[in-house]
Amino acid sequence: MVPVKRKLFFLLALCLLVTAFPCAAEKMDKSALEQAALQDFPGWTINRSTAYGSGKWEGEIAIYRQIRLVKVENSTLYFKTLEVMTNPLQKGDPIPWNVQDYAPIPLTEDLAEEMHSLIHTDAANQLTDYGAGAVIHEQHLLGCAPLVLEEGERLALLVSLPGQINMLLENEQGHRALAIVYWDGDRYTSIIRSPFQEEKLYYNEIHSGTEYMELYSPALSWELTFAGTEKGWRLASLNNGRAIFNLSNDYVIHASDFREHTNNSFVHYGSLPFGILLENMDLSLLPDSEQGLVDSLNAESWACVKTAQAPLMDAPDGNAFAFLYTRAAGKIMAEKGDFVQLLFGSEETGITGWIHQDQLAFGKETETVPCAFPSYDRSDWYLMEDFSPLFPGAPVDIWPNTADVWLIGKTPDGQWLVQIEMDTVLTAPENAFTVIGPTEPCREDQALHFPEYTEEGD
Repeated sequence: MVPVKRKLFFLLALCLLVTAFPCAAEKMDKSALEQAALQDFPGWTINRSTAYGSGKWEGEIAIYRQIRLVKVENSTLYFKTLEVMTNPLQKGDPIPWNVQDYAPIPLTEDLAEEMHSLIHTDAANQLTDYGAGAVIHEQHLLGCAPLVLEEGERLALLVSLPGQINMLLENEQGHRALAIVYWDGDRYTSIIRSPFQEEKLYYNEIHSGTEYMELYSPALSWELTFAGTEKGWRLASLNNGRAIFNLSNDYVIHASDFREHTNNSFVHYGSLPFGILLENMDLSLLPDSEQGLVDSLNAESWACVKTAQAPLMDAPDGNAFAFLYTRAAGKIMAEKGDFVQLLFGSEETGITGWIHQDQLAFGKETETVPCAFPSYDRSDWYLMEDFSPLFPGAPVDIWPNTADVWLIGKTPDGQWLVQIEMDTVLTAPENAFTVIGPTEPCREDQALHFPEYTEEGD
């Protein structure tokens, strides 16, 4: 028999061990998180629950749980997403949800009753398909968002997102249009629609959202990326699997290699034959090849330097304030005698100057002029304070660590004349750039337009 004193000793030792080494707290699992979501947001049910890893937390992969809730109220379908990093959470902890409300979807009374029944069953996840936002399954589209449909139209796709609803509409001829409805938290504020397109459009649910949308059609050679900007939605880029072109009103950029460039060999100047704003889009005018896209540009308002060290003057036959390398390109603003005034960059942050017409290539001739901008060490990134406006009081608007930065010329006192992101022209001291070298070669798949050419001048 063990003496009472020894029993007491063992019990005391056990208590000390338990105090010194407490049991590990129980982690918050999927079931507990979903139960907490329903408790924190009464009246809602779970539409989807997913987890993903991103980044690190205390040396391990950070795991996030994303729970999308749904409810039907007053003939309207509502979604909200709850998200939280689960690594530090233990059972019983309050959950710091990151909450995003989606734009509500108006329903017909019949569909509202049907969806209310559906979301309170185990099949609630069948209401939506996988993708960015709440992608309504096609079998539930009839009766959704009747406020945007005109006679003879139906919904081919509807995606609810924070602040907006993206839709594809289809008419009786099978033509499709893209529509976006904006929601400010209290009401629908505006609707943007494209014209109906003969090419049957499809929406990439994975790679589309509130800032970008990807569309494609079997009838087109290109995948289309639309970007939302302050001026509206516009066609931002084309991708045919071999090449990517970024689009602007005044040029297209062959951007296939996803890197910053030290020259403009990959830029094709001129206006497109089709509108890039969503409201006036006509995809039937879209060329079906890379060379066809370049050839379609109207470059009548563009010119570029074709002779080395061409003087840029403050007036016709005036004083030179810079000397430009070949293929420095600008928009034609005026002509006077033998001189042409060009705008380099944007009207807000660029510069204008006069060049003798004999030192310029005009229109489509700009495609034949090889660029002679010097290369430099891109790893030695420049600082914003290195740059200054060429003229006192001119605005400075640059993103020095991510921009395409070109050395387009030099000033008489030896400073660099620098063009940044096509828009801004500034000066920088000679030592702001290091390892100055010859022009960076153009990739073969970007050399769509350079025939044999002999540069004039020294």
